[in-house]
Amino acid sequence: GGVAVIGLVAIVLNLIPVLLLLRAGARRNMNAQATLLHFASDVLSSFAALVAGLVIAVTGWERADPIASLLVVALIVAASARVLRDATRVLLEQAPPGVDPDALGRAIAGVPGVCDVHDLHVWQISDGFPALSAHVVVDPGVDPHATLHAVQGVLQAHCAIDHTTIQIDVDHARGLRIQPRLSQPQEAP
Repeated sequence: GGVAVIGLVAIVLNLIPVLLLLRAGARRNMNAQATLLHFASDVLSSFAALVAGLVIAVTGWERADPIASLLVVALIVAASARVLRDATRVLLEQAPPGVDPDALGRAIAGVPGVCDVHDLHVWQISDGFPALSAHVVVDPGVDPHATLHAVQGVLQAHCAIDHTTIQIDVDHARGLRIQPRLSQPQEAP
């Protein structure tokens, strides 16, 4: 009797933060996801212990407790894998899920006046906060500020990247026509 009451109290007390986190949109934030997972695993553990205790009390089958524990562990490991994967992606500065850096480079190169894109890096500062840095080379005579705004518009439209560091370089070599001078060999004195 007393163990069942304690189990029910634990379920209710841990269920409150789970419901509050779900209501607050915990699925959009990795830290909140981990906290939600912690409280949800506490609820699940308490519920499994309560059910296993009832099974043992009614049937005498004592294997119910370790089986319930293994099921809880399996569910926690499966749920934790996603949070771990997302955290690893951020820590290793990988491109956000669904963002193809090569496709972004091609989209930037398609902006009028852009002749080259290099040193393109896309990563996540935290989940839901992608960042990008790149060198964008433009043709001479192109307005670099207008090109920068056009590139930022492309990034916003393609994958909602607002945090950018874009270096605009003018390709002066395209505008120069250098005629080589042939030097005459000098005679030795």
